[in-house]
Amino acid sequence: MLLVALFVALTLAWRWFSANREAINGRVSRYWIAFRERYPGGARFITARFAREEYLGLHLTIGFLLSLAGLWLFSAITKMSCTTIH
Repeated sequence: MLLVALFVALTLAWRWFSANREAINGRVSRYWIAFRERYPGGARFITARFAREEYLGLHLTIGFLLSLAGLWLFSAITKMSCTTIH
């Protein structure tokens, strides 16, 4: 049941994204330009994560984000199980 709900949610999100692609692209571009002007070092770091020339930059970044998501999920499950025991 959960997988069906997830599939439906992802399908609806994809359709919304496809319909609003131009508006999203314009907004993200404005925010990126402002961020790049305010934090040039941070912008270079983020750009390097997605550069094809950088060795494993994107792979390590995605792995780090997935690790953080797993840690968050583990802590939420642990907290939930601890509160039901007491």
